[in-house]
Amino acid sequence: MLPSQRHLFDMPREVAYLNAAAWSPLPLASVEAGQAGAARKARPWELTDAFQEHQVERARAAAATMIRADASDVAIIPSVGYGVSTAAKILDLPRGSRILVLDRDHTAPVLEWMSRAEAMDYRIETVSAGVDHDWTAALEEALAKPGQPPAALVSISNIHWSDGGLIDLNRVKQTLRPHDGKLLVDATHGEITLTAGLGARHWAAAAITKATNAVAIVVSESNGTVRLFQNGEVLLRVEPLNRRPMKWKDFEYEPPKDDDD
Repeated sequence: MLPSQRHLFDMPREVAYLNAAAWSPLPLASVEAGQAGAARKARPWELTDAFQEHQVERARAAAATMIRADASDVAIIPSVGYGVSTAAKILDLPRGSRILVLDRDHTAPVLEWMSRAEAMDYRIETVSAGVDHDWTAALEEALAKPGQPPAALVSISNIHWSDGGLIDLNRVKQTLRPHDGKLLVDATHGEITLTAGLGARHWAAAAITKATNAVAIVVSESNGTVRLFQNGEVLLRVEPLNRRPMKWKDFEYEPPKDDDD
């Protein structure tokens, strides 16, 4: 069992604080790092070019460790748009390439290819999800469509920007492999972690509340479980008294008859 970690926090002995969600306390090390960073920013003329380069290399090394890569495989960019623009120059797709993007996705993985389409004669194919909002299945269907040229590139978000639908990148990669195409992913929306088995409506609620100050309530269609989302996390879950599977449907109402009837 993990021993007490109270000494790592600025927490008095008489305090028992149990909220480890959105308002979890910062460890002392994080507070000290934040204070040191703010102090440096107060006197930026004292920072040398060598210091900035050192910080960048530390960040690259740390990020590489997380994904089991080399620091040379990691680049730091100011925005996803710049990253996609850089990728477009490196990939150097041939003229007339077929490129798949998602309908109503964030602009970052889309606009660069749209802006190059006329000059490079790219064929931009916008993939829409069906009524079930299954973006993975929609991409698989588009890639497997008969009579179409191979897809040179699929440029997408890992979580759909507009409705929060999760995209199974492994399935997309497997379907794309026979095309010998490239997969470019804007993964900045992937800071959300949910329990396996939750559907698109739950991901949408998590994504919306992560990006805004909204609170979202989701009712599971399969079992009636109610979940309350805030800041991209499930803060409250209410289970129905009867755990039998149920099918939710629109409320049916029959108005009362007039006395004259």
